[in-house]
Amino acid sequence: MGRKNLGHETIGFADAAADPSNAGELQRNGSQLKFHDGTAARTLVKAQAVPDLVPASDDTHYLGQNSSPFAAFKGMVLKDTTDGKHYRIQVTNGSVEAVALD
Repeated sequence: MGRKNLGHETIGFADAAADPSNAGELQRNGSQLKFHDGTAARTLVKAQAVPDLVPASDDTHYLGQNSSPFAAFKGMVLKDTTDGKHYRIQVTNGSVEAVALD
């Protein structure tokens, strides 16, 4: 199928009030975002009382695919907790960079 840019900054998930039942499905069940991996529905994110993105368990988690063929993010935008400025974190030629955006 390939990748498709949805052209949206936000994707909302209506509460299905159930786990996904078919391989490849992604859906919301209450405060949890779940993905069916072909074997079972797995919790990707569990919403907290504060707007934090928290792993479902304290195991090691990766953003992107951690095996070949790799599917990865090119960068991540973070906000400085002191001055509120935004930075893009990226890897260039093997070095981690923080690029100021504003």
